[in-house]
Amino acid sequence: MRRATKNHLGLVMGEAISRVLHDPDEVAVLSTFAFEAGYSQFHFSRMFRDITGEPPMAFVRRIRLERATYHILEGARMDAVNLGRPGALSRSIKHAYGVSARDLKRSGSDWRLPSPGGLHWIPNCSCTADWLRLKSQYPTKIGRQGPIRLAVIQSSSVSAQNPLARHPRFRAAASRDQNKWVTLYDDDLRAQIGFTLAGPKAPEGYLEVSIPAGLVVKTERYLPHGHLAEARQFLSDHWSRPTLTWDEHTACPHEQELCESRLCMLFTAETGGVNQPSHSGVV
Repeated sequence: MRRATKNHLGLVMGEAISRVLHDPDEVAVLSTFAFEAGYSQFHFSRMFRDITGEPPMAFVRRIRLERATYHILEGARMDAVNLGRPGALSRSIKHAYGVSARDLKRSGSDWRLPSPGGLHWIPNCSCTADWLRLKSQYPTKIGRQGPIRLAVIQSSSVSAQNPLARHPRFRAAASRDQNKWVTLYDDDLRAQIGFTLAGPKAPEGYLEVSIPAGLVVKTERYLPHGHLAEARQFLSDHWSRPTLTWDEHTACPHEQELCESRLCMLFTAETGGVNQPSHSGVV
């Protein structure tokens, strides 16, 4: 697939999936997106399944059920939550969760159902004018991505004064083979700066880590430093509970006047984050 076509598909799918996650009653939006993107319904459905791991209507039904179950667990009356025919919600909850709605509430279980792509309904997201502005300003694309190997510096600090990040060996290794600068974040938002790894192993003095394969959401464009905080907050509200987050940079991330960054999120069906198969110390 040509790059322009792949980028267009990622944007179309990102918008369609996002709309369902925020309002699963908008089922017609999938047909609309297929038509506007120039794809047949069959081709669009196949690409949708390839990305999310679910056919479009199965995805919509699961998101609807997650939303309904969330409201039930939050105290809503069963008859106040619409899921089609009378009794449909009780039967759907029993079938999907294995217990009745009452027992599910007593157990304190999560309302999220297993998801092949790691995507779930997003509660408490209001489509305000500011939210729509940010959505237009920071369009996102979505797609499947294979594992990515990285060589990173272990450090609790990623400031411009960090001597590890300014070390000439680090810069030389990062520049080799047209590697891409990356900042990888853990669950506590501590960062590791590094680069994509093209060689058989990480250079001496670097920790080798891998970003696992999965469903990836990225901002379409690389953004200047001054926009990152706003874009990051928007993405965290717009796409909830990623397995892993990282930034891709056009230059060394410490050279803010030269560097632009693209924000990335990984979603996987399984829990867990960075796989660390080997390490070789610190520069």
